[in-house]
Amino acid sequence: MKLILLPLLLLITSCTTQQVKEPVIEKEPRSAISEKIDDFDNSTTWNYSLSSVNKVTNNAGELETALLSFRCTKYAQPKSYSSGSYSFSLIPPSSLYISFGGNYADFKWDDNQPELREYNHSSGAYSDYAFFYYAEELLNKLANHKKLQIRYSTLTQGTQTVEFALTGEKKSYFNYFPIEQDISEFLKKCDSI
Repeated sequence: MKLILLPLLLLITSCTTQQVKEPVIEKEPRSAISEKIDDFDNSTTWNYSLSSVNKVTNNAGELETALLSFRCTKYAQPKSYSSGSYSFSLIPPSSLYISFGGNYADFKWDDNQPELREYNHSSGAYSDYAFFYYAEELLNKLANHKKLQIRYSTLTQGTQTVEFALTGEKKSYFNYFPIEQDISEFLKKCDSI
């Protein structure tokens, strides 16, 4: 019996004393910012999104949150026209009203007077998208305010106003991320463009 236990004891001892070099895997994400590296066009894209604090009606009359999405892309070797791009978009739960004279929404930062912002309308498989012009300017305003309200016209539900908190915590699955810290980190990444 001792002859069997002795080799087993030596094996266990040698396994515990040898250091195994394993890659460090971060188990808990520290940010809600996603990053995508595209080797084909040699670019890095960062995405960040916020859900509205309030819910508005969708095309079926049910309450849903709207989504505010930010994106910036940096090209390692700038294309002839740009070293990067920016996107600031609203994804409402109901269809946007389309005007051939231009599509506009009102932006209200904190308690300031509203400002009119033009957007390009796009339809996807599940939703409409409002891509706002001068995205870089809008992104830079995020860090200086605590809330943003956007009022827009829909095709079936009339005028709707959604509010987004730019401070506090963002729930992402089982984690809570500080919004202002994520916005600050996102803007630093975009500033490198």
